[in-house]
Amino acid sequence: YGDNSFIEQAFTFARRYAPSTCKLYYNDYNEFAGTKKNGIINSIIKPLKAKGLLDGMGMQSHIDASYNNAWGCTVEYLKAMDEYLALGVDVQVTELDISVDNGKYSYTQQADKYEAIFKHSMEYNSAGDALKRAIEMRQYKLKQRRQRSIKRTWKYAWQSRC
Repeated sequence: YGDNSFIEQAFTFARRYAPSTCKLYYNDYNEFAGTKKNGIINSIIKPLKAKGLLDGMGMQSHIDASYNNAWGCTVEYLKAMDEYLALGVDVQVTELDISVDNGKYSYTQQADKYEAIFKHSMEYNSAGDALKRAIEMRQYKLKQRRQRSIKRTWKYAWQSRC
């Protein structure tokens, strides 16, 4: 193809042949980054949604524990979520792992970032617009201290949901 035109064809065939209850998502990584995010919004999300081919955006997230002024910082990440939601599509965090970057960030900063993402999602859903439906965490080997920090985040998320 040499371009992304195959994406529309894939969604067209999926919409035509998948069960009517099947939701179709475009899933990508680094989807929060300015230039890439704008490309996804303008060349994929908007055109596919306008044609009835797309239901949501999947955020495949491999980020560090920074809060501001860094790659994948919390502020930039949550803003990207809001921009996708503003397009009227469902948003799912299809993968979420937050690195402490070999000690550059603390486990508390890591837990705070998980909490910010969960809290943001839960607050949006409690407003009546249930568009953020899933967060899949991807942590394979957790040290005891890190488990406690993440447990705090999960506790918040589940209390908010009930």
